[in-house]
Amino acid sequence: MKAERTTTAATVHVCDSCGKNENEVRKMLLLPNYNLCSECIDLAKQLVEEEEDEHITTLRWLMRLGIKPKEIRKIVRQ
Repeated sequence: MKAERTTTAATVHVCDSCGKNENEVRKMLLLPNYNLCSECIDLAKQLVEEEEDEHITTLRWLMRLGIKPKEIRKIVRQ
């Protein structure tokens, strides 16, 4: 299912990684089958540039973005 929320006025794009909508972030990258916000892109860039090898789970990804566990549960249930 594509992560978009449609309102009567317009479609609001949602990041497929963290669940934030385009009004909550600086920019949204809209790819054919995936939306990615600037915050997730920044976090991915930091992880790639780190010296140590690290594999990160989705849960740790969301927690590093500062998303609270209560909000993570909402994202996971969608």
